[in-house]
Amino acid sequence: MECSLMHEYSLIKNMLDVVEQVKKDNSDKEAVGITVELPEFGALNEEHFRFHFNEAVKNTPWKGLQLEIVRVSFGVGARLTHVSFREEPLA
Repeated sequence: MECSLMHEYSLIKNMLDVVEQVKKDNSDKEAVGITVELPEFGALNEEHFRFHFNEAVKNTPWKGLQLEIVRVSFGVGARLTHVSFREEPLA
């Protein structure tokens, strides 16, 4: 189980690192959500991934970041596909 937890933590941390980089390129906007693809027949199920995501962002600047999960037929693992920003720029 611990190996699995480290895998999810590492995967989510890498995704949040990408969000941070995308945010730097859009510094006048607030990141409000991400879209992640999960394969139907992969090792991660939606509930499990969502739980670990919520734990990873708790007490961080990403606490309010919304997670949208899209199920796909094929794939190797979870894949970050989109970062959503609030339409109006930050004041």
